[in-house]
Amino acid sequence: MILALAFPLARMKLSNTEIQNFLNDYYVNKLTVKICSQKYNIGKSTALKILKKFGTGGRKRDEYDNNKYACNESFFEKIDSHEKAYWFGFICADGNIYNQKLQIALNKKDENHLLKFCKQINYNGPIYNDRTLKRLMICRKKLVQDLKKLGIQENKTFLIDQEIFSQVPNQYIRSAILGYIDGDGSFSIKNNGVNFTLVGNYSFLNFIVSFLRENGISLNEPKKDKRTRQTYYINKYLSKDSCCKMVDILYSEGSSDYLERKRNKLIYEK
Repeated sequence: MILALAFPLARMKLSNTEIQNFLNDYYVNKLTVKICSQKYNIGKSTALKILKKFGTGGRKRDEYDNNKYACNESFFEKIDSHEKAYWFGFICADGNIYNQKLQIALNKKDENHLLKFCKQINYNGPIYNDRTLKRLMICRKKLVQDLKKLGIQENKTFLIDQEIFSQVPNQYIRSAILGYIDGDGSFSIKNNGVNFTLVGNYSFLNFIVSFLRENGISLNEPKKDKRTRQTYYINKYLSKDSCCKMVDILYSEGSSDYLERKRNKLIYEK
């Protein structure tokens, strides 16, 4: 890269050699501005001035491809397995696409679940600490595009309706539903049974209600969530027999990936 070092070095706080190394780290080694700033002990504003004056400016969003990490970015090209259906359902509930990145943030106690997803897509990049959360961020253009084709959009909460699983083959629907329940559902032991709660969009919850009814679990229609005034919820007490049915419906022929702590609530008496 040819440099025109006309900018006063005193303002850069870096030598000519350090500036060249800085640019190489950013453009060739794909380090972020934050990491480069820390490495060379300069402020973010100074780093941006260097990129603008001596380089070609910041990278375009689709260049943040994290290619130094392995990833099967074609994983969601076609939903043709229980595992793909499960993780698609889970992302519908607990994931999001923002700034061309797939993000999933879970409580620290569920970090192992993020590792399961990483294993499925052969991703060996980092999982970040975010206060009480563990956050996975993957910037792969094809992965994001395929999820968008399947119906995942930015600010998706109110866009997840009964059509979201239309591209999931019938034999994998139960795994997609299990993924969604693992993301936005809860089971809590109560008396001699389990209390089941699930939140989401009205039409989508109705789809799940219909599916479970067809499989022997009677549920009421979704109710308006007074806390948000926009989302809805299902709340149902499951007897011991209903817990056994729920286990058979969701786990007997579905994905091998699931949240053990939620499944354990259902089988505590089984």
